[in-house]
Amino acid sequence: MSWVNEYAGSISPALLYDSHSRIIMERQARENRTMMDIIKYIDYHYQTEISLQDIASHFFVSREYISRKFKQEFGINFSDYLGQYRINKAKTLMLNPNLKVVQIAEMVGFHDVKYFSKVFKKQEGVSPKMYRSSNLEK
Repeated sequence: MSWVNEYAGSISPALLYDSHSRIIMERQARENRTMMDIIKYIDYHYQTEISLQDIASHFFVSREYISRKFKQEFGINFSDYLGQYRINKAKTLMLNPNLKVVQIAEMVGFHDVKYFSKVFKKQEGVSPKMYRSSNLEK
């Protein structure tokens, strides 16, 4: 057993630190890839019903993990992120005067135009119609 103690004592603390750092960096890279994949998933599916459970099942991670990562990465929870993402897409569509607000709401994943208007006003400070009219005048 004494040779084990000698061997363990001969391992450089710097080598152990380097190995530990590499493991941590690999884990962070894997987590970053997962978050990037989740963001891509949202980009492709934001028009449909997306739940935290849907994403967790798709990526084989827990809902808690996703919630924690969204809070760490963006400072907001998943549902707020999704709402903001959808509203930002809607703002772009608002520049097309041929689309009605109800159409835009459905195109970005809101199936209730009143709820869409409520979320839009909360995020932007004005109703969708006011936003549109002020931006089309420019």
